[in-house]
Amino acid sequence: MSETLPQPARPRYGAGPVNKTSNPDAPRARKKPRPQAATAAVDPALEGSDTPDALDTFAGGELKRGPLIALLGLLALGVVVATYMTVAHLELFHGTGSFKSICNFGAHLSCDAVNTSDQSEVFGVGIALFALPAYAMMAFLVRRALSSTPGRARAALALAHALAWPAVAYSAYLFFVMAVQLRTFCLFCLTLDSVNIAALVLTAVVAREKPTTLLARAWASLDGPGQRLTMIAGGLGGLVLAFALAGHAFLRASLESESRAAVTALASAAGSSPDDPPASDEIPSLSGARKLPTKRWTVPVDDDDASVGPKDAKVTIIQFADFQCAFCRKLDQGLAEMRKTYASEVRFVYKHFPMNPRCNPTVRTEKHKYACEAAIAGECARRQGKFWPMHDLLYQRQAHLERAALDADAVDAGLDPTAFLGCMSDSTVREVIAKDAIEGASVKVNATPRTFINGRLFGGVLSEDLLDFVIRIELGRVTGEAAELYTPKPSPSP
Repeated sequence: MSETLPQPARPRYGAGPVNKTSNPDAPRARKKPRPQAATAAVDPALEGSDTPDALDTFAGGELKRGPLIALLGLLALGVVVATYMTVAHLELFHGTGSFKSICNFGAHLSCDAVNTSDQSEVFGVGIALFALPAYAMMAFLVRRALSSTPGRARAALALAHALAWPAVAYSAYLFFVMAVQLRTFCLFCLTLDSVNIAALVLTAVVAREKPTTLLARAWASLDGPGQRLTMIAGGLGGLVLAFALAGHAFLRASLESESRAAVTALASAAGSSPDDPPASDEIPSLSGARKLPTKRWTVPVDDDDASVGPKDAKVTIIQFADFQCAFCRKLDQGLAEMRKTYASEVRFVYKHFPMNPRCNPTVRTEKHKYACEAAIAGECARRQGKFWPMHDLLYQRQAHLERAALDADAVDAGLDPTAFLGCMSDSTVREVIAKDAIEGASVKVNATPRTFINGRLFGGVLSEDLLDFVIRIELGRVTGEAAELYTPKPSPSP
């Protein structure tokens, strides 16, 4: 047999350099791959691979933690402000009428004026509520960026940046509404606008990428390996929105119940002792009350009072109101529906009760700066047979009741501008306003709105349901024990 020659031993990998001249047949050792620079690394959020690199390699440098921590603080502030605005909106539209925001500083700086405007809600829900899920998602993504690998941090910031864009766009629209249409600003609204802008700017600054790059990265995350992060953020936002809407529905039902209770409590307080009016204009609360007021007050109605409907109607509704009163505006929305529904059966009478001592001798303090001028404008419109068109415009444009705005309203309502100009300086018009106010004070009116339905006194903002129920009682369509207690319909879902 032939003898097999021994083979030379193969050197171990990494044992040291091999002398190529002494052993030319030895295999070559494999070269170690050179480490790639951090800036050339593949983005793990987009390619699906994580890297063990720390955040100090983020985008070729250190992650700026300070701006992100500041952004978390701003988002927390935004949650607090949005919650307050949501509760305030509910109080203004469904409360007893005693709520006033803490950021009202005049006719041109009033949160309540903005928070009761037509643009302040969507489907019956205050727009500030929708900031809560948005801020929750942004906060989650920013927190994730602070604790993730570089690639995932960039993906999280890209998603937060993408969320900030629609928030800023809507802020721009609302700022236009405040500046151009309402000509009144809300400090809390401006605070939320600032939070939205900060989220947009700081996420781009920390990511060190252009907005278009960040938006492209966020779009890629919707259908790539970053989809899980997107789904978690979206799920959190949906959960926060569900809880917010549930809380909104609960608080709304609670406020409406309290408001209905206050109606009975106020009527009882006024009816029990006609010579002893309530000490203040705040409406007392009586939890769970459902009994309707039975005392009937005699309120004089003259032929020249602003009214609509048949004069011999079986039911007469008399409203003492102030054109600058936000609660009067809300109440009138329900009364407007009643004026349509019962146009041939109910007479609706409007009497002036401006909360300003310059034209109302029964009040001591000026609560509404432009109330007198607005009341005079309404009376001047009545003298030209245009009270109700002017009435509607004054409430629609309640944030603008200064003289120049009233002149423009008169033109839009179809009044003769020359006659209107002369009427606004006519002293007899102020006498009519004062006469209405004195008549109101004689039947215990000391705040607005106050409504008399065939003499039954109701205070605050009444729901359409309650208005309709009392009208049907007075028309004889609800009788017996059913006419003594009011059972409200279930609150609509938000």
